[in-house]
Amino acid sequence: MKIDGSKLGDIEIADEKIITLEEGLPGFADAHRCVLVDARPGAEFKWMLFVDRPELAFVVADPFAFFPDYEAPVGEGDLEAVGFSDGDELALLSVITIRGRRKEDTTFNLRAPIVVNMKTCSGKQFVLKDDKWGVRVPMPPAAAEAGGDR
Repeated sequence: MKIDGSKLGDIEIADEKIITLEEGLPGFADAHRCVLVDARPGAEFKWMLFVDRPELAFVVADPFAFFPDYEAPVGEGDLEAVGFSDGDELALLSVITIRGRRKEDTTFNLRAPIVVNMKTCSGKQFVLKDDKWGVRVPMPPAAAEAGGDR
C-alpha cells in the first residue's frame, strides 16, 4: 500500500504492517489504521503515521527506553481488546510532544500509553489508573544530554 501526501512524503508500506486502533485515539476517532516508521535508522523515536489520515502523525517511543522504572500495567480488558494470547509480543508506546528545538522541551505522555499486539497488529490507548505518571513528563536529563536520539 502506498500512502500519498503524508507528513513524511509518499511512503510504501506492507499491508501486514498496518496497526488497527479500533477506538482510534482521543480527539482522532476517525483515525484507526496506522504504521510505525523509524524517525531515522537506529533512533528510539518512531512516527505513528495514520493511513486513514496521512496528514496525521505522532512521534512515539518505547517509554522503557527512557524511564527504566516506568510501570504500565495493562488491564485484562485492554489485553482482550488487542487480541492478546499467551506468547504474543506486546509493544508499549508513549506519544511524544516536541515543543521546541531543545531536547529538554520534549515530553512523554506516560499516563496514556498505547499497547500494540505485534502479532495481531491491533492496538489500543489506555489510561493508567495510577496517577504516578503524567501526560507531560519531560525527557530525563541523561537522555536529553545523550542526544535523546530523536
